[in-house]
Amino acid sequence: MHNAGFGPLTDLVFAFAGQLLPLEMDDTETGLLSAICLICGDRMDLEEPEKVDKLQEPLLEALRLYARRRRPSQPYMFPRMLMKITDLRGISTKGAERAITLKMEIPGPMPPLIREMLENPEMFEDDSSQTGPHPKASSKDEVPGGQGKGGRSPQPDQGP
Repeated sequence: MHNAGFGPLTDLVFAFAGQLLPLEMDDTETGLLSAICLICGDRMDLEEPEKVDKLQEPLLEALRLYARRRRPSQPYMFPRMLMKITDLRGISTKGAERAITLKMEIPGPMPPLIREMLENPEMFEDDSSQTGPHPKASSKDEVPGGQGKGGRSPQPDQGP
């Protein structure tokens, strides 16, 4: 990873993990924080972000109450946990930026290891190796990161 052009990004990921350790989060806190990250109304192209925000509210409240009961003498712990979401988003943004710049820096097709790590490897295909659009997706329905219209990842064909 470090030699594949993602060195600074992996450093950020390890630093982030190191910042989580002092929080001493248990499985419940980790699960709630993970769910809060996943159920987020400000994702790109959501058709009804208010509904997603409504889904997130009880998770936020559950984490707040749980953290307060688990650590009554540390009322700042809940905000500290939420700030980690901001840190994680920053890492995600830097990762997306790096993937885009790698396409410009590396002549030809992306190395298979890098392509495998990316959610939507077709967007990193060498233009000369493509014979046409991907058979199951059109460029107007796709956005970087593998999310289709409405912010949802395209689903594989289910068959008849």
